[in-house]
Amino acid sequence: MLVRGDKAFAGHSRSWSLGKWRVFVNGGALIFALVTGVVFTFPPFLPVTGTTMNYAVVVLAIVAIMAGAVWLTDGRKNFYGPRDIEERLQTNKNS
Repeated sequence: MLVRGDKAFAGHSRSWSLGKWRVFVNGGALIFALVTGVVFTFPPFLPVTGTTMNYAVVVLAIVAIMAGAVWLTDGRKNFYGPRDIEERLQTNKNS
C-alpha cells in the first residue's frame, strides 16, 4: 500500500478509507512488524547457551530456506494465483 497507493484500488469502490492517514498507518504497521520481528528473535537470557538460546530464529531460517527452495523449483512456473479475484471482490463488496 505504501508503494502502490491509490493505484491498488483502481476500478474498485472502497467502503471506507483512512484518507490522508493511510501512509502513516501503513508505515507505522510496517515499522512495528519489522521491530517486533527482530525483537522476537532475541535470546531471553544472557549469556546465551544451548538451553537458553531462542530457537525461533533457527526455525524462521529453515522455513525461509524451504519456502525459497519450493518457489525456485516449482512456484515460479506453476503458481498463477487466484483466477476468480474479480468475482471475490464483487462478492465481498456486496456483503
